[in-house]
Amino acid sequence: MTSSTYTKEEWDSRKITYHGFLIALFDILLMGIYLIGGMGLLYASSHTDLLYLTWGYLAAGVFFLFNAMGKLFQLFNPRDWYETEIEMKKEES
Repeated sequence: MTSSTYTKEEWDSRKITYHGFLIALFDILLMGIYLIGGMGLLYASSHTDLLYLTWGYLAAGVFFLFNAMGKLFQLFNPRDWYETEIEMKKEES
């Protein structure tokens, strides 16, 4: 596998591919599910009386919320996380 070096202009001109865009949309869907599920489990943990069930709901809710936060941070820089293509400029001789 060869490693390519890019100029700053080439690196800044990165574009997300269609496949990377679809993966980003899928991650947005997962982020929504994680957010709703996490908030629902946190809400349920405040209304249960059984100690172990409360801690289980609380742990699952926090896990889902952190998963959603991770997906959100990935989506802030999608070109750095998903498939990208860089148009190499031909050297003029």
